[in-house]
Order: sequence, then structure tokens, then C-alpha cells
Amino acid sequence: MKQQDFNLTDSTCQPVAQTDGDLRKEFIEPPFTVLDARSGFWTERKKWWQSVGIKGEIGRHAEVFRMATKNGKNISVFDPVLAECMYHWFCPQGGRILDPFAGGDTRGVVAVKKGFHYLGIDISEEQIAWNRASVENIFGGACSDIGYICGDSNKVLDNIHMEFDMLFSCPPYASMERYSKKEDDISNMPYAKFLEVFKSILEKGCRLLKPKLWSLVPEVCAVQSDVALL
Repeated sequence: MKQQDFNLTDSTCQPVAQTDGDLRKEFIEPPFTVLDARSGFWTERKKWWQSVGIKGEIGRHAEVFRMATKNGKNISVFDPVLAECMYHWFCPQGGRILDPFAGGDTRGVVAVKKGFHYLGIDISEEQIAWNRASVENIFGGACSDIGYICGDSNKVLDNIHMEFDMLFSCPPYASMERYSKKEDDISNMPYAKFLEVFKSILEKGCRLLKPKLWSLVPEVCAVQSDVALL
């Protein structure tokens, strides 16, 4: 598919008319085992999302370990196209999305732009303040379809009494990124404690899902202080 086959100026970022056999017409990106984030189609779509005003790297000042890049160490930034595909494939249209690790504005902005409702929770006051400011900047004011709660998800989830259609989040990668020295910040916990609290948060979040719906998080395999992303 060429760039001109895609309407990058449409605020809903929807494909224009294609042949009936085009997988992208139905799925945005063909839902194969391996997604090619380096393809021209993916990179052009990512540029469109960035032009909307998403800045997923802002709001966090992490100590970063074992994540060297060509330009040195850098914090992870969530890909908006991945969020868009996951919502499109796994969440009912207009559904509610729960994000218990809402570091960055990406997942919330993409959700609302695609017609979903989003609730994000994060322990960082700075991160939540940035997320809210970003939403106001992108949508021209407060948006009723997106909400943020500042607090420890392991406690906040005990007091949420609504159902969600999808849990979609990006938790800290154990000790790869350390976001604060707060006692309840799982990125600052020893590995065994990290797993215990991480599991508790996922279990509480999944209990808020409607029957037969999806919980999706990036897969993390960590052994002691060494972490491999799969």
C-alpha cells in the first residue's frame, strides 16, 4: 500500500476505500504473528499520530538500565500504531479501556481518537499532570472520554466499580527503568516483590473486565536484575 492510499489528514485516521481483498482495509495492519514496525505503511501511520500531538516520552524522568541506543540510554516510548491495532482488533467499538500503568499520553489519546473510552492510572503525579495537559492540548480542552487517576494501581483498583471491555497497558520492565524512589512504585521494587505486586494489579484489573474480553500487556521475561523483552 502506498502513502496516498491512506488519508493521513482524517482525524479518525481511517483507510480510504480499497479492494475488498485488502487486509489493511479491515485490520489496519495485517494481523500476522510478526508486525513490521519498520514498513513504510507503519512508519507513515506513526508519523500521522505524532503530528496529532502525542509525546509519549514526556512526563517521566527514569533512571534507565541496560537500554542503550545509538544515542545513549533512553526511556521506552509506546508505539501509537501498536495501540491502534490492538484496540481495533480486540476491543468492541466504543468500549472502555483500562490502563493501570498510564505512563505517557499515547494509549489514552489513541483510544479516544478511535472512538473508545479510556481510564488510566499512574503513581506519578508528574506523569498524570502531563497526560492531562496533553489531552487538553490535543482535544482543545478537557475530554469526557478519557480520565486519569493518580495513585497506586494496586490500591486504586480496589475502589473502581465499573466494567471494562479491555485491559491494555505497558508496565515497568522490572529494573530496566526506575521511575521513582516511592515505596509503592513497582519499578523500584526487588524482583520478587515486583512480580508479586504486578500479578496483583493484573488480577484486580482483569476482575473488572466483562466476560470473555481481553487483557493485553507487553510480554516481559525477567530473571533477577536482567530483563529480556520478548
